[in-house]
This record gives sequence, C-alpha cells and structure tokens, in this order.
Amino acid sequence: MSLTKEEVNEIFKDVELRFYSYYKYSFTLWAIHEPEIGDPGYMIFASLGGSADDIYRLSLKHSDRRPFKNVEEWDHVVVKKISKGGTTFDYFNYSNPYR
Repeated sequence: MSLTKEEVNEIFKDVELRFYSYYKYSFTLWAIHEPEIGDPGYMIFASLGGSADDIYRLSLKHSDRRPFKNVEEWDHVVVKKISKGGTTFDYFNYSNPYR
C-alpha cells in the first residue's frame, strides 16, 4: 500500500525529526511514527540540502530536532512501513530552494 502526500502530511504533521546523517552537502533527518493499536508503524527519512552553494544557510546541529510539517519543505522524503520494511512513499522536490 502506497501513501499519498496528503496521508504523509497527516501522519507526520506533529513529528519532530532528528539528525540521521550528512553526506555530500545534504542533511538527512528521521523519526519513527508511534502507531495506534492496529495501525502500521512508519519510519520517515527527510533530506535537505544537496548544493555546496546553499548548504551553509542551514543551521543544524546533531542534537537539533526539526518539525516535519509538510512534504514540500524537504528535498527528498522516504517513508517505510516498519512491519513489512517496504517503501510506501518516495518523494523528490525539485523546486526546493536548497536544490
């Protein structure tokens, strides 16, 4: 089962992401969605950056938390279902100003 952008926005709207990795001018943050009983759990990975010219504008420390809010605010978003492990949402935002 794939998720839509609207479903991802609804599931993760109040989730705070934490630092996961930094690679080639791109920060990746992640979180686990704690499900209600009977609902599947999800992991989300969201990336910002990608350009050597713009990455210095981001202020992010290893201990920082950043709210997810909306899919369109990120360069790349991947959501995986915890129980099955498959990717249920994969989004690239080519209009992000950090791209």
